[in-house]
Amino acid sequence: MRVIPIKLVEGFRGKVCKHSDTYTRQDRKIGKTFTSTICNPYTGDLSPAQTQVKNKFKATITAVNAVYEDTSALDAYREAFLAQSKYSRLRTYISAKEYAKIA
Repeated sequence: MRVIPIKLVEGFRGKVCKHSDTYTRQDRKIGKTFTSTICNPYTGDLSPAQTQVKNKFKATITAVNAVYEDTSALDAYREAFLAQSKYSRLRTYISAKEYAKIA
């Protein structure tokens, strides 16, 4: 019997459904798709330290979205991004800088 694997939808990333514990992402730079499964997800209450980190990430996402709304701030970040070589994506660079301001 021959098994033919199903090709994932091009560019798909994230969960298949809200009940799934399998995540998929595609790295467009190298053209590969990666799939991972959470084996033992944490189901307990968050500790105060975990809540603090969660709130920092929420604030970071809000700040990054605000940067994308402000064209002058986005242009400044784009210039700084092009002058560095650590980050390969602009959004990742902005997220790192905004998180550093919050932390």
